[in-house]
Amino acid sequence: MVEIKMYKTELRPSIKATLKWPDGTVVNLTDCSAKFQLVERDTGLVILNKTATIVSPPTNGIVQYDWVAGETDVPKDKYKLRIEITFGDTKKQTFPRADNFFVTFADKEGI
Repeated sequence: MVEIKMYKTELRPSIKATLKWPDGTVVNLTDCSAKFQLVERDTGLVILNKTATIVSPPTNGIVQYDWVAGETDVPKDKYKLRIEITFGDTKKQTFPRADNFFVTFADKEGI
């Protein structure tokens, strides 16, 4: 499990992930697009669904999302992080396959 801890309203760190297939090989992101999703842990409600950057070269499978003002001003809690990839053939797949990538937001005195 990966858990990132952040203060509410702060915009760093960016979220950066190397996407891999179940066998451990890196996902080739050539001709793909990526969406970053912030998901409420208990309800499954997607509260943020924004375009993420595929870091060059796309064959390295790295995706990055840079927070924008207001996006981290959410109720303090632990949220699931997901990356949705749309491949060149328009088929989609969400990473990670297991719910094991989280961010926790807290007030400054709460972490």
